[in-house]
Parts: sequence; structure tokens; C-alpha cells
Amino acid sequence: MNKSIQQQLDGHGTAPRDLDIQLPRGQLRLKEASVEAVGVSTSGAEYTPNQNWDVRGQAGQHLAGKIKDRVTYLLEPLEVIETEEDSVLIRSSQPHQAEGQRSYYEGWAKPDGFNLRRYAAAPQAARKSTPLRLTRDIVERLASDLDSISTD
Repeated sequence: MNKSIQQQLDGHGTAPRDLDIQLPRGQLRLKEASVEAVGVSTSGAEYTPNQNWDVRGQAGQHLAGKIKDRVTYLLEPLEVIETEEDSVLIRSSQPHQAEGQRSYYEGWAKPDGFNLRRYAAAPQAARKSTPLRLTRDIVERLASDLDSISTD
């Protein structure tokens, strides 16, 4: 595990509060994060690059493809769903089904970065935000992968 990221996780504690992980080319903010010995629970992950990303047209499709191809270790694989003028929507390709609910990841790539959330919905009910539960290793990989995309 990256020593710097490990140290930043170690210093955070279990009380839910934002955790900003400083990276060479940006920052990963874990919203309302609680850090335990093995894992992290957070309401969302927001990566902000030091230099804005180009998400228009083909550049946005290319960027979203890189995110989809690199972030392969979540519970469900990601796929590009929709491209807008200034953003790209990425979502779980196959939502997880359990106990009468579907749950899935949703992320938006925008010029100022990428945010990732987890949602759950029962049939005919509105979706609700649920915690992202990630191991420390997954947090490190996510931070490193999103940061490496900023140099491509």
C-alpha cells in the first residue's frame, strides 16, 4: 500500500468526517468517511485533478473509457451510460440484486474531476444514496488510478 495514502488513512480515525487524500496530480476526497483497520465507509468519493479534464465529445468518451477500464475492482463493472456537453455518466453495468433491492455505482466525469456514489432502490421506489464500503487497498487503487488518468 502506498505509504502516503496509508498514513493519511491511519491519521483519520473512525469519526465520520471528510478525508482529503493528497496525490501527486490531484486530491481524492472521501465524504463523511469513517476509517477502520481494514476498510473505509464513505458517502462518496470525489477526485479533483490539479488541471481540469477535457470531457467534451470524443475526449470525454476516451476519459470515461479509461475510468471504466482501470476501475475494475468494485462490486460491479462500470460502463459509460451517457455523454453530455460537459460531463459523462458512468454506472454499474449490472446492478447488484439482493433482498428486493438493486444497488449500483454511479459516477460523473466532469472538467473538475470524478465523483463516485452508491445508490440502492427497491422496485417502484425512489433511489437513495447508500455508503460506499471500500477496503483500504481499494481506496489506494482508486486514488492511484484516478490520479494516473490525469497524466494520460
